[in-house]
Amino acid sequence: MEYKRFYVQAFERKPGKWRANIQRADGKPVKVIGGTKLKHSVTGFDATTAAAALVMAMTVIDAGAFVRDRAATEKFWRCQRQPSAMTSDSA
Repeated sequence: MEYKRFYVQAFERKPGKWRANIQRADGKPVKVIGGTKLKHSVTGFDATTAAAALVMAMTVIDAGAFVRDRAATEKFWRCQRQPSAMTSDSA
C-alpha cells in the first residue's frame, strides 16, 4: 500500500510475527532523521497481524522518523527598480 509517498508492505517474519517494510514510492533511498540513507526500512517490533504491522509502519511515518522531500515551493521575488542618480541637463 502507498502511504504519504512511502510504499509499505507487511511480511511474516516467523509464523505469527509480522513486520512491515517501508520504502519510498519513487524508489529513492529512505533517509532516516540521523542522516543515514537506506534502501528500505523494517519496523523494529513484531506485530501479531499484518494489519497491526501496517499500522505500526504508518505510525512511524507519521512520527517523522524519515526525512521527506519537501514539495518545491514557488517564491516570487519582487524586483524593485533602484532610482538612478539624478542627471542634470546642462546646456
